[in-house]
Amino acid sequence: MIAAEAPIAVYADTDIFANAPTELNLSGAIRVNSSDTYPTERKISETQIKEGDPDTCEKLMYALLRSGVAGQAEGE
Repeated sequence: MIAAEAPIAVYADTDIFANAPTELNLSGAIRVNSSDTYPTERKISETQIKEGDPDTCEKLMYALLRSGVAGQAEGE
């Protein structure tokens, strides 16, 4: 494993994220939806991602960021 420090800040453009290829956002949704750190009632809708719903893509972005921060805190 490579040791790394947590970032001081993360800058993310939600427009770029929402316009990313569907396959990339779907892989992120699968990662988040299979994670125990994301509550079941807040699962990301793959249908809305396929339709390019900006609000859903923004929620996915924040969920992936939280997941990464949680992983960093756990030493993953």
